[in-house]
Amino acid sequence: MNWPTSGSEILTNYLFKDIEAEYGGKWDFEAIPELMAKKMIAHIDLKRKALGIDKARERVLFDMDMRREMAAAAADQ
Repeated sequence: MNWPTSGSEILTNYLFKDIEAEYGGKWDFEAIPELMAKKMIAHIDLKRKALGIDKARERVLFDMDMRREMAAAAADQ
């Protein structure tokens, strides 16, 4: 690995593994950009699955009448 913290195993493990438990994200490194992109997408997909937003659903486009109904319902609350 060619990363600035490679000389410190403790810091590297923290950045690449342990920090995720505290902040929900982590550092990673891959010398080949395509592989790094695949790692990033895989990590995002895991997070989406954990949040339950990984399923495709039908999009609903709201017209003005629907927007007015929503605004009126929100104003009533």
